[in-house]
Amino acid sequence: MRAGPWHTGIWLNEQLGGAGASYHLPMTVDLPRACDLDRLSAACRALFGRHPVLAGACVLRGDALRFVPAEAETATELLDETALPERISQEVRRPFDVEAGPLCRMTTLVTGERVRLLVVAHHLVFDGMSKDVLARDLRLLYAGENPPVLPPPRPPEPPYERARAYWATRPWRSGRVRLGPVTSDARATAPGAQVVLRLSPAESRRWDEHARSQGVTRFELLFAMLTLLLTRHGNEEVPVAVALSTRSPADADRVGMHVNELPMITAANRRASEHVRAVRAALRELYQVRSVPLGAVAGGVRPAGASAPVSVSYRRARPSGLDADLSMFNGWAHNLLHLHVVDGDVPVVALRFAPERVGETTVREFGRELTGLLTGTGAEEGTPSWR
Repeated sequence: MRAGPWHTGIWLNEQLGGAGASYHLPMTVDLPRACDLDRLSAACRALFGRHPVLAGACVLRGDALRFVPAEAETATELLDETALPERISQEVRRPFDVEAGPLCRMTTLVTGERVRLLVVAHHLVFDGMSKDVLARDLRLLYAGENPPVLPPPRPPEPPYERARAYWATRPWRSGRVRLGPVTSDARATAPGAQVVLRLSPAESRRWDEHARSQGVTRFELLFAMLTLLLTRHGNEEVPVAVALSTRSPADADRVGMHVNELPMITAANRRASEHVRAVRAALRELYQVRSVPLGAVAGGVRPAGASAPVSVSYRRARPSGLDADLSMFNGWAHNLLHLHVVDGDVPVVALRFAPERVGETTVREFGRELTGLLTGTGAEEGTPSWR
């Protein structure tokens, strides 16, 4: 199967080296200690059969990247409960050979207290929504039920000419970003850490009320408040990279990499309500070219961990019916600051950063300020105000 245009940058970064575990996407599922291990192993094998790209490799054939079959990897290990965190960390960090495969590993870790299935997949074949799909399929297969029938895959048809016209009139090169006492243009991967914010139901309701009062979605308000906050930190033009889904309806139940990160540079020298409307309009224009990688239509784009020093990914949580951690951190940062947002009953905002570039105190304060803006409690004298 031929790879899509979004895979090229990741594959190149892996060939160049230095990516570490930044493209490793882990998730865990906890099951009762008395669960049927044979049935669980059979469900894992069935997952590889349903989503064969997970058991594949990504190779260059001629002038095109292709996914080719490889051998699926599943294992069961018995270990002490106290050894579980370090064993998981080791497995998340373990390198992938993308040209030999497989691009996903499933390991069942059995202790005296629990059974934990650890899935680590490479971003070449996995994304955030894939975690939701895989968790749902696992639940159904373990229960002896059939997941939804997958329609035949449809090759993407990216609008290259529209994208060339779009980027010909818009800036995309990102400069340095100021974050508290730090000024940086970092877009390379590095060992990372994270600050996790879990919004209360009341805070989530206020976020929703703010969005509805401005006539925008929760994500559009998040992006607008993020760029507004960066302006408050002394940035005149704010470059933020946004991960956009490229899934078609035919891909809704399919595991794979269906995401494309694109930069958007905004100016926030206007009142907050005007800025929100401007961001909404700009995002909706960007959506029209979401399936075209910037490097395919703009010259001078170099492989990097991210397309801007600050980036954001957002997805709505889809209940899996399992005790699953679908927002696990792989321990690596892609740039100066990345916001990983999973929006559900308890919205989770993970601010991921490299401690060698910016301190945890600065990141934690930034998260507090962003929460205040989202919920309408962060207006300060002398800053843009709502109308």
